[in-house]
Amino acid sequence: MVQELKENNHHLRLEFCQQITTNVKEDNEFLDKLWMSDKAHFHLTGYVNKQNYRYWADSNPKEVHEHPLHSSKVTV
Repeated sequence: MVQELKENNHHLRLEFCQQITTNVKEDNEFLDKLWMSDKAHFHLTGYVNKQNYRYWADSNPKEVHEHPLHSSKVTV
């Protein structure tokens, strides 16, 4: 997966890192309280439904991605 970086992305990422650094310095338990997660659903039919998955294409922006409504799956 790829995503085009915009001109403002560097500034926003730097600002986020500075805020996290400040939080860590001000609260010794900040990292113990921080919880991040990413998950993917692997359907036994072969289809993968990943959270925050985006499709970017110049050729067909109205492309439809079909998948089973209630197939067997494993979440990781």
